[in-house]
Amino acid sequence: MRGRGFLLWRRFGALWALPAFAVQAVVKGANPVIRAGEAEFFADEILGVVEELAVQKPGKVFERFWPHPCLGLAVVASEALVVLAPGAPAELFAKGEP
Repeated sequence: MRGRGFLLWRRFGALWALPAFAVQAVVKGANPVIRAGEAEFFADEILGVVEELAVQKPGKVFERFWPHPCLGLAVVASEALVVLAPGAPAELFAKGEP
């Protein structure tokens, strides 16, 4: 997967991403929220947009630990991240708390 960019943010000490084309709004402030379609993704910190990521499909081992829909895994500045599926946020993002 390449092109159009990805929005990166931090939540619960981890790095996450969404395809930028799916993001409709970013509400900044003390409790940032990313809106993508009907879904809202709560963030601790919005990091910005990267133009390209080398996204790899998750393997079976990863899927055992992360049973939620995702588009794949990538690495930015030596840090691994999960590229989430815009229309299917895991409950931990939707609730806004762990």
